[in-house]
Amino acid sequence: MTDVANRKAEIEIAPVTDKRGRAAFVDLGRAFSDRLENFVPQIRSEQIELVDPAKNPFFGHARVQLFIAKRGDTPVGRISAHIDELALAMPPEQGFGPGTGFFGFGFAWGLNNGVLEGDKYTAARDKAWDAMRRAVTPDGKLGWVQQIGKDPQKTDSESSQLYGVGGMLLFSSEMLENPAR
Repeated sequence: MTDVANRKAEIEIAPVTDKRGRAAFVDLGRAFSDRLENFVPQIRSEQIELVDPAKNPFFGHARVQLFIAKRGDTPVGRISAHIDELALAMPPEQGFGPGTGFFGFGFAWGLNNGVLEGDKYTAARDKAWDAMRRAVTPDGKLGWVQQIGKDPQKTDSESSQLYGVGGMLLFSSEMLENPAR
């Protein structure tokens, strides 16, 4: 496929199903990060262990599906979709519990752009939107944002990160585009 044809090709998203796919998932992330001027990668074998169900105990209490997005033959993105059953079972006052995540933005964008349709996606988007709005304190601060790191850390109404605000703004822009709820 030529470069021009590859750029015009539709994006296809395929699940990662085996060891080779997990290695490709890790290598794609490393390729993206390698573009950063001062990037110092984690040891590759450690990264592969993080996405290996046989080696990472997270998989014992979470449902995980990794995906690689390709345009034609070229990998262009990766997705890690996961639900941590252990965190969901914990009460919010302990700093965990059900949250919103970036999936709310994904549902809103997908619905607005015709990629997703149907009541189940609309209901999921609306549930995430309600939870995101509850995470905003009376003085306007977005709380309950997971800190950056390789492991889950306790969060509370005072926990925030710039990426969380960015996610809120992305989600808000999609909700403004299609406010009918």
